[in-house]
This record gives sequence, structure tokens and C-alpha cells, in this order.
Amino acid sequence: MVTSVCWSPDGGRLGSGFLDGTFRVWNVQSRKTILGPINVGQMITSSCYSTDGEMISIQPDKSTIQLWNIQTHQPIGPPLHQEDEDEVSSAVSSRRRRILTCSEDGSIRVWDLESGTQVGDAWKDEGSGVMRTISLSPDGTMVASGSHDGAVRLWDVDTGKVVRKWIGHTRHVWSVCWSPDGGRVASGSMDHTLRVWDVRSRDTIIGPIEATSNMPVLARYSPDGRMIATSGLQLKIWDANTGELLKKIQIKVVCMAWISDGKTLISYGDSGIIRKLDTATWTETARLEGHKGIKDISLSVNERILASVSANQKTARLWDLKNDKLIGPPLYHEGMVRSAVFSEDGKFLATGCDDGRIYTWDVSAIIKEAGLDNLLVSLDASHSQSH
Repeated sequence: MVTSVCWSPDGGRLGSGFLDGTFRVWNVQSRKTILGPINVGQMITSSCYSTDGEMISIQPDKSTIQLWNIQTHQPIGPPLHQEDEDEVSSAVSSRRRRILTCSEDGSIRVWDLESGTQVGDAWKDEGSGVMRTISLSPDGTMVASGSHDGAVRLWDVDTGKVVRKWIGHTRHVWSVCWSPDGGRVASGSMDHTLRVWDVRSRDTIIGPIEATSNMPVLARYSPDGRMIATSGLQLKIWDANTGELLKKIQIKVVCMAWISDGKTLISYGDSGIIRKLDTATWTETARLEGHKGIKDISLSVNERILASVSANQKTARLWDLKNDKLIGPPLYHEGMVRSAVFSEDGKFLATGCDDGRIYTWDVSAIIKEAGLDNLLVSLDASHSQSH
């Protein structure tokens, strides 16, 4: 079974991790294996290309990361492994070619992507307890973290020291999220509350707000920073400046995606119904139905195409988000489909399936066959602008 997929930045290669503990890299055009199988001995839980496409990080367990050089097909240094077996989360600073990890031991560690060695000592703050969430600031100078002691901390990337410590949550901090301008941090906790903190004044400027009644709070800023969405048994939209509840939708939300102009929020839940919400009126503008058992959604880079995958129906579907119509026939798989991701240029879709295979779909060909060549022009323009 496929457990992880990742595209190279140029869209020409696809990395895949498997339940049997092997990892492979495939040439998308030739469909041949160009690296691997690499046998790491354990199920691959996560994988990711570096932004320059020269390295891949493979995470075979919760406390180990191994870097591989794509050109030489050799590992880069020893595995990045914590001495204990505490769970690791990570955030990448591509500007400095370093990776930051946090752990259940309450530490943050910095690793050099070239040598594979730890840089300096572990960052620790006494009494923090388990740390499971970190987020790098938009400018890459600070890291926000959430810990078991209920505190939100800001760390200086250069010194590894805590420069802010916000106390207020009464239970484990589950998620942290930076505002787009880097001036605020939103935090969600297992105490069911949402708080917003001001980076400069060090004050709580919103909250505590009871965002859920029986689930940890996941928070996501809108692209313009004016709203915060929280998921759970209900989708709730909050004014990011006042904390006012703007909208409450009676549906369990598993995942959501903001369109970059902030005018539309796409959400889906257990019902398998994909909804488009107009964020000016918070009314439903479209309901995409007919694809049940949805496990994942993915937006193309130009945000004109949505992919959804269904485990029960063993299919992927493509949707034109401009007219809310399906593009082409269902894309059938031999097993249950669990994940989907577009290539950076939006011209290919990769899906991971329970039959142990990675499926790659030529989105460009599907669009042309459907007579929607205008979407191809938009894809090329978006890819050029992103570089």
C-alpha cells in the first residue's frame, strides 16, 4: 500500500513510500523507477522534496528523518535521529537549507540539509512538556510552538531562545498558525478554545473563544488575514480582529481550502459533499455531489481545478471550479484511493491507492479531451508567475 507521495518541483519525478518500508522515485514521462527501491525497514510515514529538487527527506518513523541526494542516489550523512523515540514534527526553512523538528521531549532541533547533522544544541524551555506543533513565521525569522503545558512560545531562529511566552490555554496546544503578515499567531487547544496573540505587544488580543465542544481546535487564517476558520463538528468562521463569530455551518469538516483571493472557502466532511462558500455572504454557492467516501481534496496551482478522491468508489474526479462542473469521466483505480496531489505546474495528478500503486494522471490530456484548453493556458501562466 502507498503511504506517501511527493512531486519534484519541476513535476518530472514522483517519490512514493510504501507500507513495506521501501521508497522509490519515478520518472513521470517514462514511468520507470529512477531511484530505489530504498529499503528503510519500516513503513514510510512522510516524504518531501527540497525546493531545489536536489534532495528528498524520508521519514520512516516518528523520530527519524533521512536525506537522500537525487543526483548521486546516496544518503546525505547519517539519519537525523533523536536519541529518544519521541514523535517528531517539522518545518523547513528553504532559505537556509535547514530543517527544524519538534518532539514529544519538548525540544526543537535544527538540522543542516547538506551534512545531515544537528546544528547547535537542542532548543528547550523548562516545563514545556510534549511539543507536537510548530510553525515557521512568514519571514523565516521565528518559530511558534505549542506545548503540553498550555503555553505558546516564539523562538528566535538565530539564537534558539524563547523571545515570547504566552500563557492562557489550560490544556495542550494543538495547533499554531501565523497571520499572513506575521504580526499575529492563532492557537487552538485541547481545552476547546481559540486564542490570537499579538507578536509585538505580547498580549492576547482575541480569546479565549470556545471554538468546539469536544474536539481539539485546528485554526487556519484566511489569505488576507481578516478571518480565521476552525474545523471540527462544525465549521466556524471568526473575525480575526474582533473574535466575532461570523458563520457557523452545521457540518463536520475534515479538511478545508481557501482560494487565494479569500473570496471562497471550499470544505468537505464525512457526508462526501464538497461545498463552495462565498466568504462575503457566507452562503453556499455550489454543492459538488456524486462522489461519496471522499478522503482527500487537492487544488491545482491556478485554483481552477479541484481533485477529489474516493475510497469507496475507488475513483478520482476532477472539477472545474469556474463553472462547478466535472471534467471528464471518473478516473478508476483497482483499490481504495486515499490521497491526491497536483504537480507544481498543475498538469499532472498523482493518487495513492490501497493496491500498492501510485497512479499518475495526465491532467492536460484530460482537459484537452474535454475541450477546456483555456484551463491549460491558465496553468502555464500560473506556473510562470510562481517562478
